[in-house]
Amino acid sequence: MDEDEQDKERDLEDVLDNFFIRKPNQSNANNANKNFSNVGPTIHKAIPLTLRDISRSRPDADRSNVFITKNWHFQTCVAYAFVAGRCVPNKTFYKYIIDDGTDSMELSIYANIAKHRQIISLYNEATVLSGVSGTEEDKKLSGSMSRLLLEAKESIDASAIAPGMNLMLEGRPNMFRGKVGFEAFSFCLDNDRSRKMEIAFNDHLLDWYKNNMAKEN
Repeated sequence: MDEDEQDKERDLEDVLDNFFIRKPNQSNANNANKNFSNVGPTIHKAIPLTLRDISRSRPDADRSNVFITKNWHFQTCVAYAFVAGRCVPNKTFYKYIIDDGTDSMELSIYANIAKHRQIISLYNEATVLSGVSGTEEDKKLSGSMSRLLLEAKESIDASAIAPGMNLMLEGRPNMFRGKVGFEAFSFCLDNDRSRKMEIAFNDHLLDWYKNNMAKEN
């Protein structure tokens, strides 16, 4: 599996830890992953960005799969946005329009049809097993499997995304015909009225910008 595919397989839950885990006397701006090199700039992964800065990003001419916005070099980034509209999908991607108040752009999410079908099949099988005769422990285990598979389905089934929803996204800029969009590898629906995920993301975003803007020059 090449580096590009490894990025796509990263679990968004690992990224969410950056937003919800708070340690005293430790800046959240240091939570974004870094690749250090003896030569050249620091290449970041999973840095929090606004859509405006994503829209202003450009490919690094000297490094494959690396992008630059301001003077930050990164491979992947995380964004939080509102789904403003739905675009016509194709065989490979579901497409939406997202907006975070700083900018709007097209979002593409890989369809994952084969994986989706596999999870649905396993979910149906676990649901049947939870209803057949067996020990209470077997039924409890099957019920737990059903719930876990349902959560897994929601994390890969981009067809369930609809205008009006909020999303946490991990991915990278996607340049096509002179326009910058966002290609998401992972997503998490955020329909919680408490808005804890949005608030946590904004806290991390503000920390990142506060601690790294000074390094821009």
